[in-house]
Amino acid sequence: MIDPFMRVSPASTLKLSHEAQYCATTPDQSRMAFAARDGRFSVAAGDLALLYEGDLGVRLGAVALHPREDFLAIAARDEVLVTSQSGVRCFRFSHPEWHDYAGGAVAFVGNGSDLLAICPGKRGADVVLIHQDGNVLARSQIPITEEFDECGYYFVAHPSGTTWGIWAGAGQDGQFTSWLSVKRGRLSVRKANAFDLLDHGPIEFHPSGDELLVQSNNGLERHRFPNLKLLGRAEAPDDDFRFHPVVAYFGPGMAVVRDVFDDLLHLVDLRTMRFAGELIIAGHEARPIAEIHPSLKGERGRATDLYYFRGLQRGAILTVHRRPDTGHTISLLRPRNER
Repeated sequence: MIDPFMRVSPASTLKLSHEAQYCATTPDQSRMAFAARDGRFSVAAGDLALLYEGDLGVRLGAVALHPREDFLAIAARDEVLVTSQSGVRCFRFSHPEWHDYAGGAVAFVGNGSDLLAICPGKRGADVVLIHQDGNVLARSQIPITEEFDECGYYFVAHPSGTTWGIWAGAGQDGQFTSWLSVKRGRLSVRKANAFDLLDHGPIEFHPSGDELLVQSNNGLERHRFPNLKLLGRAEAPDDDFRFHPVVAYFGPGMAVVRDVFDDLLHLVDLRTMRFAGELIIAGHEARPIAEIHPSLKGERGRATDLYYFRGLQRGAILTVHRRPDTGHTISLLRPRNER
């Protein structure tokens, strides 16, 4: 629970023996997977109790968890795989290699019998719907305005389970969001014109599905969904603050944002769209920046060991922290009154 100083103690933690560049959860978030680029991974229960550790023996670009069974989907350099947790491959879908600094995404659909994957297409990238037997059911091009061969792609699932946001990040060349709908084996992809040509991060759906958050032009915006009516905007608190692209809800009336420069977390009151204070995680308090990043010896200021965070159901969040060795530490943070 958060005290008046915005301090929160993790509901549970998990120390990994490997890094966790990628994270995936089941729709009900009863299981979570954390994976390193080199293929090492861990599966945990919703309370972060460790269930399984393994090594998939393939370099990862993204990972997804089957909603019911112990299978993982993997987006790799030139293929999409579905494997058991022990590494037994169920099927392999080959595609042309991604260019440097580019990569796809994967997501299971419904009961897990179908898989969504983003793969290189004839121009840009395509969304492909693949059945569990490996057959392609549908394919559709992602409608970005120009051809960007070096995009990284990211799925954001709507709580309905039939709609996804697709975020395409091409660095300084721009970021683009599209809406994807999957119904009865058919794909529908269209541009989210409200964010076109804006410097913005991946959207974050409210657990109700009725609204979303997005970092846009160094500010936090709250929009109604699906009409994208702007409900409010929070500006950076000072000239030195730079919003990280990823944002999350924290409880019913707060959002969590991150400063790119020092990895400090801050709460934004969504009613007033004003900053409400720094969020301090017990055990991961800010320290002199040189203690967190030895290469920055001599730099002044504070920083935290935060690597990244992501939102969960009911306004909880996961935070991933660097460790002195090669592993990462995962913390589960629940908002006030959430059990």
